Amino acid sequence: LLTPSRALIFPLFWAVFLIYFLIDSMWLMGILRTGSQGNWKIAQTKWTLKAMFIKCILYLIVIAVDYGVGLATGRPLFPGLLGFSLLFLYAFVPYFATSTVITAWGYRVTGHHYLGAMLNGLLFAWVLAAALPL
Repeated sequence: LLTPSRALIFPLFWAVFLIYFLIDSMWLMGILRTGSQGNWKIAQTKWTLKAMFIKCILYLIVIAVDYGVGLATGRPLFPGLLGFSLLFLYAFVPYFATSTVITAWGYRVTGHHYLGAMLNGLLFAWVLAAALPL
């Protein structure tokens, strides 16, 4: 529930996320900036899947290694707070996948980074402002 106190923090979150997603979009769409292939739907699907792979693969590898070592040895790969934090890393993969879909779509529709960055910033600022215990 977005209370008045949380609504006041929303613009701050949005500004930070806007900067992050602008930089992210410039980097990610720079990698994918190739000539159009086939029709719009096929090209969009290829861009989105490739972008999701680029953004999520590192997190999935870290999670797989962490859980794999833990299951094989019975000991954590990274002891302490870092190891504990890695247990929750899997929860970020759907967020990165969602932001990637919005980023790729916004760039393909407009040819600029701004639409995807603004929508991602609004979405993630709203989620954090509503979900974090402030």
